[in-house]
Amino acid sequence: MRGINTYIYSVLALLLLLTPQIALATEYTSTNFKVRDPDINIGGNQGTTSTNFGGAGTSGQSVTGQSTSTNYVIKAGFQYFDQTNPVPSGVNCAGNAVPICDGATFGVQTTTTSSADTLAVNWSNNGTTALFSDPESGIYSYDYSIKRLSDNKYWSGIAWDVPLVRFNTPALGVSVTGLQLQAGVSYSFVLRAVNGAGLYTADFISPGILVLPALTFSISGVGNAQVIKSGVTTTTATADGLTLNFGTVVRNTSRIAAHDLNIATNSSQGYYVTVRVDRQLTCDACTGAPTIPSFPGTNANPLAWGSGNGLGYTTNNRKSLTDLSLTPTNRFSVSDIWSGFQTSSSANEVSYNSGPETAATRVGYQLRVDNNQLDGSYTNKIIYIATATY
Repeated sequence: MRGINTYIYSVLALLLLLTPQIALATEYTSTNFKVRDPDINIGGNQGTTSTNFGGAGTSGQSVTGQSTSTNYVIKAGFQYFDQTNPVPSGVNCAGNAVPICDGATFGVQTTTTSSADTLAVNWSNNGTTALFSDPESGIYSYDYSIKRLSDNKYWSGIAWDVPLVRFNTPALGVSVTGLQLQAGVSYSFVLRAVNGAGLYTADFISPGILVLPALTFSISGVGNAQVIKSGVTTTTATADGLTLNFGTVVRNTSRIAAHDLNIATNSSQGYYVTVRVDRQLTCDACTGAPTIPSFPGTNANPLAWGSGNGLGYTTNNRKSLTDLSLTPTNRFSVSDIWSGFQTSSSANEVSYNSGPETAATRVGYQLRVDNNQLDGSYTNKIIYIATATY
């Protein structure tokens, strides 16, 4: 009987040794994290294998904390998952109620712009530290969108569309170009910060920046042997945008020069540039004040130069233009096509676009006289007018 009693006691002791491990399965919580049923290996030589790997033993971490070096961080302890969203740091950009500023200057809210196609935004007061933070997994990147406040449409990357389209950047600000901005309209950026766990803040909307009407126009010279358009090349340089000097002209020989018309506008309805002359080329010192006539082609119906005489112009047909707003379509696309200058107040159109644009149109000039033209110095004024519609 004693042997039987001893055997039963040994079984009970074995059961008691197993019971505490089962009881340790529990859950630990704090304000932000939860550790459920931790499993700690204290070592072993199991020798487990698979096709490619073998396990000689395992060991759990004996300490918790964080070890750091210049490039790496080792966090010891239980694995955990970030369940809290990143938040604004509490320092608002330029005193605004939101942690983002319109404009490229860090910590400064820009209220207006005259750009026809570019907007900028930033979310840092110093260009080094973001106005967002996350204590667990840090800030990974930022999602931004651009919103047109007049109709709440968003920039899709190509055009303005209704759905919200998000772009991503790791930077502390962005400058977006290629936008089709309208004068008199305000635009805002919509921003959210994303942490290392993929969680993000609520959307924050910048105060907004107003696009002011803008039109800039300048004329610049074109050198010798420069292409005006296919088949037409300059033979005379223009030093600047204020003069056009053909020099000494040989009879029955063409001289060709050019100017670049540089224009930028944010007009939603576009612009047009017209040209006229105050008079035909005139020799004031010559007897009877002879003139050099305009080439007979017209702006609406340009002609091939051939062996013609006079002063005329042509324009390169930029790919961004479908026409110069007149008919026939692309009437200046043919290389040897020219129009004479008009002196009337109803000037002729030489450049046009139906919307905002920053571009240059090259206008070419050709001068040719016959044997009957008197020697002398001939002058006039060429007048360009750029008009934007708002």
